[in-house]
Amino acid sequence: MSASSSRRDVEQKLVAAQSGLKSEFPDGTSFEIGGTTYVLSSLLDKLATLEKPFTGAREAHLAFRALVAQRDGVLSEAVAFLAALQACLQGKLGASNVALDKFGFSVHKKPAKLTAEQLLVRAEKAKVTRAKRQTLGGRQQKNLKAQGDPVVTVSPSPLDAPASEPAASSGASSASAPPAAVPPASGGASASSRS
Repeated sequence: MSASSSRRDVEQKLVAAQSGLKSEFPDGTSFEIGGTTYVLSSLLDKLATLEKPFTGAREAHLAFRALVAQRDGVLSEAVAFLAALQACLQGKLGASNVALDKFGFSVHKKPAKLTAEQLLVRAEKAKVTRAKRQTLGGRQQKNLKAQGDPVVTVSPSPLDAPASEPAASSGASSASAPPAAVPPASGGASASSRS
């Protein structure tokens, strides 16, 4: 058995070994394993001791998953209840009472007024950010909008000209000429009617 055997395989083999030993060998049978002699009862005890962490871990994992599901199930209820409790405590103690901190709720504080230097720094940062992101305000966007009605003219392209007319310039390269029509494959029916 390799060291890379899966945990489930090891656990199953430990259980199968115990049941096989109990059914196939009588009490008092001795076994020589890894240089140690075991009688059947001590061998079964050794196998049970080795199996216990596997079984315990699997059962604990299942219990953990059940508890996580239970926690996730009551999460929204707990959040709503805590919000109601906070509102109740704020009503009894006051919204800005520092005693709310004892109950785990933060006190709503008004932000401190910024100093002239802080306001200047904030304005400069905003200008730099708007320049980097090329953000425009309403007045700047007004200057970008088109004024009046646009004039649209449509003229036929050289590709729309009928095929019977000769090309305007005889010196045109073959790369700019439109591709020639490919004749249909011989064989009677066209490709579109062969379904």
